[in-house]
Amino acid sequence: MLSRQPDHVRSFLLHTSVLKELGVELCDHVLGRDDSREILSHIERSHLFLMPQDLERRWYRYHALFRSFLYVYLKQTSPDAVADLHRRASDWYMNENRPVPAIEHALLSRDVAYTRTLLDAHAEKLLWQGRVRLLARWLDSPVLAGQLKSSPRLSLVHAWTLTFTHRYPQAMALLEQMQATEGGSNGPEESTWGQINALQAFLLSMIDRLSESATHWRTCLGHLSPQEPFPFGILATSYAYCLIAESRFKEAQNFLDKASQSHLRIGATFIESVAICLEGAIDFAQGRLRSAVLRFRVGLASGTTAPLRDVSGSTLSAAFLAEALYELNELDEAERLLNVYLPQIKEVAPPDQLITSFATLARIASCRGNPDRAADILTDMESIGHQLALPRMVATARLERSRIALLRGNVKAAEDYLAIAAEDETWLAFEGFVTHANDIESPELARLRLDVRCGRSEGAIERLKSAVKLAQDMRRHRQGLKLNILLSEALCNTGQQRLGMRRLREALQFASAEGFVRAFVDEGPSIMRLVAEFAVTVQRGEGSGEAAGELAAFVDTVLAAGGVARVEKVAASPSPVVCEAPADALSEREIQVLGLLASGRRNRGIAETLFVTESTIKSHLRSINVKLGTQSRTHAVAIARERGWIT
Repeated sequence: MLSRQPDHVRSFLLHTSVLKELGVELCDHVLGRDDSREILSHIERSHLFLMPQDLERRWYRYHALFRSFLYVYLKQTSPDAVADLHRRASDWYMNENRPVPAIEHALLSRDVAYTRTLLDAHAEKLLWQGRVRLLARWLDSPVLAGQLKSSPRLSLVHAWTLTFTHRYPQAMALLEQMQATEGGSNGPEESTWGQINALQAFLLSMIDRLSESATHWRTCLGHLSPQEPFPFGILATSYAYCLIAESRFKEAQNFLDKASQSHLRIGATFIESVAICLEGAIDFAQGRLRSAVLRFRVGLASGTTAPLRDVSGSTLSAAFLAEALYELNELDEAERLLNVYLPQIKEVAPPDQLITSFATLARIASCRGNPDRAADILTDMESIGHQLALPRMVATARLERSRIALLRGNVKAAEDYLAIAAEDETWLAFEGFVTHANDIESPELARLRLDVRCGRSEGAIERLKSAVKLAQDMRRHRQGLKLNILLSEALCNTGQQRLGMRRLREALQFASAEGFVRAFVDEGPSIMRLVAEFAVTVQRGEGSGEAAGELAAFVDTVLAAGGVARVEKVAASPSPVVCEAPADALSEREIQVLGLLASGRRNRGIAETLFVTESTIKSHLRSINVKLGTQSRTHAVAIARERGWIT
């Protein structure tokens, strides 16, 4: 096909193969001609794999395979022309104020001095915009090997990109190398030292050395001023993150305000979105879930000018928003967000958002009745934690495995996973800090849950009361909600039904105002049983007015999310959970079905295991509900466990 073209068309095809996009003015400049419009029209009419990119036909591109063929052929037949064509393309893009394609072509031209000039002029601004993966690819290019040492500014940009893309050892080594370089023309400028220190503090927070990071930030405070807006903005947001972990929320908010002000001095950066997300994190920790969701949505919208290309706040916002939506039981939207953004989260997100994203996806898979998928996600989470040397990420995956095992009644596995997850070596570095990812899933909370579920409620009550008070004193009301839920269960387990239900009412009233649905549902059948009992008191009219109506509606929402139907008002029993059916009320096969159901199997899986049809399994489940007087499979499993018929 190529050989059949006239010489001028064949030459045009080959020489424009250096371009990813073809415009008339660009082609004229690169080729030094003035007839590109006519040739492009001819090529399009000849169906030579040329596709218009707009209705006005101002821009075209070749089919990727065709362009690849042309480019290889050009390098074989006219190798000397390639570098000059790229250099001319770079010049054109710079004249059009499009530095990204200009630098791309400059690198391909292998003109090191020219490429360095462009990077010196534009790399910092691209860093402010969050284009870290792009910068990392450029600065890692063999063309620039050994060329950055003479430029402290570019070396610093490189160190930032290494940090943001989770290459922490390389970033630390580069910073140490820059610090070791003293005096001479190669030494850092005075203003660069503050940025080096700020990056070291940020890097320490990214590798979960929070105590060292907070100390380092306090040292940096006197050496960085708002006149250096990007490092100052990073300092303000990162130090705010440390302050949030120390539950010093008011001070954190002050630094986030300063970060937003620094953002305004340099235009579009990802700092604004990060600040918005951290403000949302404060709302989340303090129990203002709906406000947090609004902030995360704003952060997502403000960070999508270049979606999925960079570390722009959209990636961070998506991780925060998905977690908050999950808490609201908006599972579909949370799952869609994570499916879209997870590749970027893996590449550039901080440890807490890495952890919450994987944990949320695993819980969604469990909610969907797919335990194998949940297990795969947690395995992936552990693997990435090992790769990035983040033991907290590995430990949190095991905390989740412990929680799942406990829900399935496998106490031994729950204890084993918790013992590994709670090793002091992992958590000593976080003494005095409450990280976002472990606000409501920590070793201590997991121990309390295990004690409550395994007949040790008596000993857990005082610890729970102390933990609730501490959470309230720190204004960590989300954590306080989770602890109150466990406390209500512990009180009921020890015969203190009235106190337990009072605690549950407090928890439900708080949660109903903000929509904390999963805080109850994720605790499984034992809590759902108590919520179902509480629903009966609401049905009997204990409480009236608009607030009582809202609470009743929220209770219905929680029960529905947990797969438990609301008991009708005409129910004769005061509690829908009480079941007086004798053990022999169920057949051996029905108990077998319940046991498989409790292990996480769905109808099809149970049918395959028992070599029967799904219809048969559904018939067994209907019979079980009739015999036990239960409203759902979750309720039936809870009764069977309580009676000791299944483990």
